[in-house]
Amino acid sequence: MILICLFGIPPLAQTVGADSQRTAAPDFDARAIERGTTISGRTCSNSLIGVKYELSDGMQIEDAQTSRIVKARGERGRTGIGPEAEYILWGSGERHSIVYLCNGNDERGQVMVTAIPLTVLRSYGPGGVEALVRAPGQAIGAQVHKSSEKKFAGRVFRYAESHGAIRGAPGMQKEVFLATYATEAGSYALLFNIVAYKQKDMANLSAMMNSVKVEPTVAASGAAPVQPLRTGATGQETAPDFQRRLTEFMTVWLTEKDQAKTLSFVDETAYERPPVIGTYCGGWYKRGTPAVQTRNFISSNLMGVPSEFPKNTAAQDIFKAWDRLPPEWTDESANDIGKDHFLIAVIDHDSLGRLFRDQFTESAYKDFLAKEVEKQGQLYWVVFPEVMPGGDVFVIFTLWSKIKDTWGIAHIDIVCQ
Repeated sequence: MILICLFGIPPLAQTVGADSQRTAAPDFDARAIERGTTISGRTCSNSLIGVKYELSDGMQIEDAQTSRIVKARGERGRTGIGPEAEYILWGSGERHSIVYLCNGNDERGQVMVTAIPLTVLRSYGPGGVEALVRAPGQAIGAQVHKSSEKKFAGRVFRYAESHGAIRGAPGMQKEVFLATYATEAGSYALLFNIVAYKQKDMANLSAMMNSVKVEPTVAASGAAPVQPLRTGATGQETAPDFQRRLTEFMTVWLTEKDQAKTLSFVDETAYERPPVIGTYCGGWYKRGTPAVQTRNFISSNLMGVPSEFPKNTAAQDIFKAWDRLPPEWTDESANDIGKDHFLIAVIDHDSLGRLFRDQFTESAYKDFLAKEVEKQGQLYWVVFPEVMPGGDVFVIFTLWSKIKDTWGIAHIDIVCQ
């Protein structure tokens, strides 16, 4: 399944995803469009985009959610990072730029169909469709052997073929043959990526293009509005003593910028616990770091947040990466994220299953939190997603527990660019 990671989103679209706030309409959410895809037998269709097509006999068909999960797992295998970091730093932009429609695979190869809003594609200049069809071959360093136009059902598609190899297991490569088709349809560029493991199979896999039909959409814009974040999405309220304690912490941390007072909220045991997410960040502490050094790392990074901003900067103007938090998390919020720009979640056995599902199921951080719940019962998880003035993302994860009848930070971790 490694090919999905390489060819599901070509390099141009990956760049689009990373800068999605600049390029996509603010009310566009790919997952809202993806829910419009229906699969009946070998036929996939999406009335919001207005496309219908059939996959080859014998192919295992995957919907958008499955494709995203498989891609996320493949990315982690390639980059060695956890699902939380992968999503926050790179994957969150896909919600605003790339629609997964349908994917099929068997022993002969794979077919993956995606859609990219034209507002995203055109923001990167002319020639976007041509760049899309060339991108899969370029991703593996292959030369494009053929680039032309083809017609299916009276519609013109840009088309490119290439041949190359991808890395599989360590020290091994797999030969692949690529054919990519792209066309503009309504508000989207439709992209069909076809991968064959043997050249003789390419003709049969490409034959599915004869089944493609582009029809009028049920909504002219092809966009579905995003539901606004609700106040306390879970209906749970934070305990008054915790809320007071959190407010005090944010005051001394962000407003007063008082290092000693800020660190007084961090329990001493936090300096002895290993990081889980922060091992992916430079300048963070590593497993086995002496507690005194860990304290210095945590202090430096915590106090570095307010120091990047002028005095009395509002929290909402610091935590501007709040829209990078995954829907799985924001759905579990116990606060109004749209107003606060940070996340408060109640952590217990049930909420962990909802917070870390699908693409986050295989998570070392989830395992850590589960052990803490077993030992301490209900906890609070507060996530502060900062965007620094230079544009880098710096997300702080704090786990709060009641220590001697007082709420304090029992563990702290970070994700950063």
